[in-house]
Amino acid sequence: MASEEDNVVRLLFPVSGNGDCIFCIADNAEGTRFSMMIDCHVFTSEIKDILSNTLKCHLNYLVVTHIDNDHIDGICNMLYQMPELKIDHIICLVLKNLD
Repeated sequence: MASEEDNVVRLLFPVSGNGDCIFCIADNAEGTRFSMMIDCHVFTSEIKDILSNTLKCHLNYLVVTHIDNDHIDGICNMLYQMPELKIDHIICLVLKNLD
């Protein structure tokens, strides 16, 4: 039976220009992996390495917090440079000004 020690959650904060890029990666003892990427200003070799080698070109969730260049420029480049990347769900949080 798996214990809590067998469940591992990692947060990665690779350098991504002036903006943010965050990975949340959770693994359990049965070998199941959950992965989420939040924002990406600059698509760097470090980010590509995480996607290619650590996550084997698979994201469960890609989250875009808002449509500013320092949050989405790298995502556009990532999608262009990595057509093999499989993304199960994309969440784009866009709030409109109600005024």
